[in-house]
Amino acid sequence: MDMKVIDGFGDPDANSFYDELNSSGDRAAAIVAGAVLEDQLRILLSSFCREDLSNKYKKKIFEGAAAPFGAASGRTLASYCFDLIDLLTYQNLSKIQSIRNKFAHGKPGTSFSELIIKKKVMDLKPPIKLEEELGRDPRSRFVYTVVIYFSTLRLKIAEKFNLPRDR
Repeated sequence: MDMKVIDGFGDPDANSFYDELNSSGDRAAAIVAGAVLEDQLRILLSSFCREDLSNKYKKKIFEGAAAPFGAASGRTLASYCFDLIDLLTYQNLSKIQSIRNKFAHGKPGTSFSELIIKKKVMDLKPPIKLEEELGRDPRSRFVYTVVIYFSTLRLKIAEKFNLPRDR
């Protein structure tokens, strides 16, 4: 197995990622969340590439504007179409990317309390429902949902490579 495929699997680890989401401002948390989930999708998709696929071809499919899996939307759709994630995960990851884009392209000071962002966050449907988490403010709901999907994607990657689940 080419271990280069899983470079970055443990970075960030779940605890440091969670800490960063909670200690960052709204804008940083949303952008970091989107970037980390996008990277986990890249790792998941690349784990299904042929073992002898050169870096040249990996770059062609995962990097740049013309790459079919170069953006979060393409990676999310491909992961769903290839049956690597279920429909609910696809829908939620797409919503998370939409929220990330609102922050990335929004004005300085954009926050989870803004009506359009709050509505998008409240539309997230986490697969694990804990009432005390779901009843919180939009930022907490966003972080909760992101962490669940971060962990879910990491488990799928671990399963593909027969890695210990506690990584």
